[in-house]
Amino acid sequence: MQMAASRWSDTMDLRNCYAFTRIVFLRYLAFIYAVAFLVAYTQNEGLIGSDGLTPAKPWMDMVYTRSCGSDRWRCFTSIPTLFWYMVELPGDVKDPDAAAASAAAAAAAAPFYAVPVVSLDVALEAVALAGLALSVLVLVLGAANVPIMALLWVLYTSIVNVGQVWYGFGWESQLLETGFLAIWLCPWLRLLPRVQPPSQPSPPSRTVVAWGYRWLLFRIMIGAGLIKIRGDQCWRDLTCMDYHYQTQPVPNPLSPYFHAMPPWWHRVETMGNHVVELLLPWLLLLGRDARLWGGCFQVLFQGILICSGNLSFLNWLTVAPAIWCFDDAALLPLFSAHAKAVVFREAEDQVRPAAAAEAASKGGTNQMDDDGKGATAAGPQSLRRRNGSSGSISSSSGGGGGGGGGGSVAAPTKGTSPSSS
Repeated sequence: MQMAASRWSDTMDLRNCYAFTRIVFLRYLAFIYAVAFLVAYTQNEGLIGSDGLTPAKPWMDMVYTRSCGSDRWRCFTSIPTLFWYMVELPGDVKDPDAAAASAAAAAAAAPFYAVPVVSLDVALEAVALAGLALSVLVLVLGAANVPIMALLWVLYTSIVNVGQVWYGFGWESQLLETGFLAIWLCPWLRLLPRVQPPSQPSPPSRTVVAWGYRWLLFRIMIGAGLIKIRGDQCWRDLTCMDYHYQTQPVPNPLSPYFHAMPPWWHRVETMGNHVVELLLPWLLLLGRDARLWGGCFQVLFQGILICSGNLSFLNWLTVAPAIWCFDDAALLPLFSAHAKAVVFREAEDQVRPAAAAEAASKGGTNQMDDDGKGATAAGPQSLRRRNGSSGSISSSSGGGGGGGGGGSVAAPTKGTSPSSS
């Protein structure tokens, strides 16, 4: 297995692959989701529960009767949340027999199965715990499918849409946008990671989503920079950081040390903020080298903000789209040899039949191993040549691949290891 990982990492042009990027991203996003659902589980009862500061139930009752004409489906299409079908609303029939008939009619009329009615507090806990469990599953596996990611998005949307003022912050909508794009990264049903065979182009959906995340990060940073420049005068005269650490919400333990820096350093900080938020985001839209540098700057910037401030999971979440500035060639060193082998083994299994068929169609004689199986193609290049009289298949590997060195690597047969020519 490790031999396969070495062979593929030396011959695949990993600059065009995002299999490992997807694994890193899904685990990172699952971590953010888990934190968000854990916060919801521990705080929602005191914020929007029956005895909370701003109970969601009276608000839902008001929307149900005044805005939706006592129609659950109309409420759901206006303010999408599962809680419309989970809690009792004004006008619900109290008589047990009539209630059963009403529930049956509602289930028949609804476009999906009607969830049994429970108290709002129980519903809030159930949704938060379900989201937390799914998040931990994705975090452990490093993989997901469309139903799992879609359900995570639906569960958190359900909480946000009844959260009122407590869920009106920017990071809530940003998490929903980030999570929605992640749905289209995954296979429809398959749960395990899949690496695209090198003989085939990357799936269009993954390329579109990758650019979607880069565009999301670009919008976030440019928007933050323009708000500052067009807002308070202190951002224009470079004095904002003189007071920032004192006035930010809930300073963290390192904030006093940042605040104690000399005035000239605070000017540098403010100017650096403008550079990172207004100039460097344009690197995200350029070629690979510029995009790699742009991603590094954005991750470093968010790391500094995490160390110096406390804005819930906003800065952690902003790192997520920056991950898509890096392809497999950049992220491969983060993985162990075993992890690489697991992913590359599937690519080898997928490409072996295609390589054998290609060699046969060109009139070549496949070198046969002891089991009668054709030799495995070693690399991503479509051009293969006969290597002397032995009939072994080799591929020429260019020096530009992010994951490996130059020269050509001959495909090993059973019981041999790859050798560079």
